[in-house]
Amino acid sequence: IRMVRIAKRPAGPCPESVTSVESARAKARNGRGFELRTRHKPGRWTFEAAYGDHYQTPRSAYADIAPALQFLASRCACEADQPGDVEPNGESQFRIFDPYFCSGSCKTHLEALGLPNVVNENRDFYADVAAQQVPEFDVMVTNPPFSSDHKERLLQFLIDDPQQRPFFLLLPSWVAQRSYWREFLAALRHRSDHRHEINSSIRLADFQDTSTSDSLEKEVGVFYWCPGGKYRFEHVDGFKAQGRAKAPFDAMWFVGVPKGPNAAKKVRLKLQGEGMAAASLSQLYKEGVLLTKREKKQRAKEMQRSWKVGVRSCPTASADVPRKRQRR
Repeated sequence: IRMVRIAKRPAGPCPESVTSVESARAKARNGRGFELRTRHKPGRWTFEAAYGDHYQTPRSAYADIAPALQFLASRCACEADQPGDVEPNGESQFRIFDPYFCSGSCKTHLEALGLPNVVNENRDFYADVAAQQVPEFDVMVTNPPFSSDHKERLLQFLIDDPQQRPFFLLLPSWVAQRSYWREFLAALRHRSDHRHEINSSIRLADFQDTSTSDSLEKEVGVFYWCPGGKYRFEHVDGFKAQGRAKAPFDAMWFVGVPKGPNAAKKVRLKLQGEGMAAASLSQLYKEGVLLTKREKKQRAKEMQRSWKVGVRSCPTASADVPRKRQRR
């Protein structure tokens, strides 16, 4: 066995190659410092938020649902023009509410698509709910934070909404499989069946053990819009963001029109783009948008098998490195 002795670098000035490496490291350290300052910049957001939650919704996602929003705006104008209305709410006054502020790009994109009245302010949504200071709106369009229990709290707000207004939620596709989403659908059905009861309190936790049918989405006016391609979310800090600059998940629109299945069908027909509208969870499985547990296990086995084949076919440098002799 040949023993190779590595000579230590002599004292004195560093050679040019080492100097360039050190300068690159210093530059990287300065970059990380900048990221930390932007991450912890005081007053950036007026509410508690995880840094990884601030991925901005691309304009293409809003463009997919813009025709449906314009259709709802025209319906809102027709309903407001009925006799007896003092201040009709026309299409120009159709109010879109996004309770989760990131950088304000939501308002910019929707205004460019012909929807000028958008409320998206740097406020604490949960504090406004507790103080009953949520602004008036006609439809909710939002991409909520995915960490912690933000999704569950948003669904609870939609259940408590006395007007049962339409919503467009941009969420990871796997949310449709989660128990809290199925509980939300069951709670919406219960809310619809008992809509004449005054001050009826409904909680998601009350529907934990209830069985849900595959037709539940249709009963409550909910469907899914799956885009033809993957939406490309970018972090508010762009390439300077810590971790991933782009979101590592697939998202789709969870659309709800609680006024009934007929209204939901009309909205669904207005959606455009290269995507697909799914009416139920089983259709998401059938179209391959979601995988069953069995399919996930099968895919994991295939990936593991292909990885092993790749390792065997690729020589490693560790095979040429002699092992250290252990002391006895």
